[in-house]
Amino acid sequence: MNNQTQTLIRGAMILTIAGIAAKLISAFYKIPLTHFTGTLGLSYYMAVYPIYSLLTAAALIGIPNSVSKLVAEELVQKEYNKAHQTFRISFVFTVTMGFLISIALFVFSDTIVELFHWDNSYYALLGLSFAPFFISISGAIRGYLQGMQTMVQSGVSQIIENIFKVLIGIGLVVIALNKGLSIQKVVGGAALGVSAGLFLSAVYLSIVYLRKRKSIKENIYNNDCKITYSKIEIAKKIAFLAVPVTIASASYSIMTFIDNVLLPKILTSPVLINGEKLIADGKFVTEGSYLIGVFGKIQTVINVPLVISVSLIISIVPSISAANALLDKDELRTKIREATEMALKLALPAAVGILILAEPILKLLYGGSIEGGKYLKVYAFSLVFMILAQSIIGILQGLSRYYTPLFIVIGAAIIKVFINTLLLNSSISGYGALIGTLSYYVFISVIGYYIIKRQVDVKQSFVHAVGKPLTSSIGMGIVVYFAYIIVHNVSNSNIISTIISVIAGIGAYGTCMLLLRAFTKDELTIIPKHAKFMPWLEKHNLIKIN
Repeated sequence: MNNQTQTLIRGAMILTIAGIAAKLISAFYKIPLTHFTGTLGLSYYMAVYPIYSLLTAAALIGIPNSVSKLVAEELVQKEYNKAHQTFRISFVFTVTMGFLISIALFVFSDTIVELFHWDNSYYALLGLSFAPFFISISGAIRGYLQGMQTMVQSGVSQIIENIFKVLIGIGLVVIALNKGLSIQKVVGGAALGVSAGLFLSAVYLSIVYLRKRKSIKENIYNNDCKITYSKIEIAKKIAFLAVPVTIASASYSIMTFIDNVLLPKILTSPVLINGEKLIADGKFVTEGSYLIGVFGKIQTVINVPLVISVSLIISIVPSISAANALLDKDELRTKIREATEMALKLALPAAVGILILAEPILKLLYGGSIEGGKYLKVYAFSLVFMILAQSIIGILQGLSRYYTPLFIVIGAAIIKVFINTLLLNSSISGYGALIGTLSYYVFISVIGYYIIKRQVDVKQSFVHAVGKPLTSSIGMGIVVYFAYIIVHNVSNSNIISTIISVIAGIGAYGTCMLLLRAFTKDELTIIPKHAKFMPWLEKHNLIKIN
């Protein structure tokens, strides 16, 4: 396995592990928030969450990908001084934009919540208004580090962000409740915790950069890189990349934003709880507003496997950019094939597992409540295309097709708005939004992959990429289903049954994939101490020859 392929797989694994850890920590944010404030309180927070999510996508994908792409290409050409200048200019550009956005959100919070009918989310938006400034600092530094193929610090910063988001956010929630403040202000405290976590993440990354700055300067000096470059030219490149990359990479946030705008507008009937109309602050709570909270619950479950696609994108872009810059077509095809196969091998079992364990997982997370279980089962079908679409967007960006994914996402958004509007008004009500989500990601995946295949002519084995993982996932699903029933009959514990069935499912999926020779040797090298068992797998012909 060559160095660039190692960069793709190992870099993806580092960020995937860090990202999963961060999402698991983050799960302990929405869960206690729901316990303290109920589904209604969660709906206040989730109404404005897409704004934060969009900005986070900019910090995790959009800004870093733009910077890392330029830096990776410049380092390949040994233009060390230019790479550092790219970072410096991007830092000034993004921090200025982040500061202006924070000011705008702080000043116009009341106007925004009124415009989108998020009546009780004023304090939540106010708490999140500080986030853009801190996100912009983190995004620029992450991009520079990732362009140098330094992935660990980026992952650590995500963990720091989420740990302190939980500690500070939930701490403020408890304090606010003890003071007898309204639910709106309690949720505002939770949102302020998010901004605090981002602040500490930005501080950590700034320290990392300052420690590396001396060695970076020495490297520039030792390579005699004294050429100066036009700051305006570099700034134009960053601006040219930043907007389309950020918007295209934020496809999940855009999808959620569409739901959060249309649900309260279309589903205006009052919510009935045990036959009684739900009232908050003297007003009837509408079905659309309440569904935002319900969808927030199920998105907590979906977000854990979804982080896989985000991690893939972060690692794919600089690697594909480097191969593209060197015009290495064979390596480029290999990277794209490995990336799409890796996405499907992780997405398919996750979707099947969530489909089968939807209600047990919600019971586990939300203290016996299965509210949203029926929606989570439908959402599971979208998960495969969500992960695949995110990876395809990353590949297109790595191929320098900056505006192509932007136009694809715009087209998908138009389709979702149309389907949402049509189906939310029908008898299927809230399911219409989920069908719109599925259509949204299928469109991105199909159109995006078609464009990639036309440009690069990737030879993809359907049996290896889809058939084997799907077969293994179905086998895993059978094991999970019966494991849960058997263990639950013995223990009568949802917690024990869910955990054991998940462990059994992981073992079953891995076993099926090995029996079908669905893993390649390169893919298994990411497992710690793989050298100990690799010869045995090769001897028994259980891995696919690359």
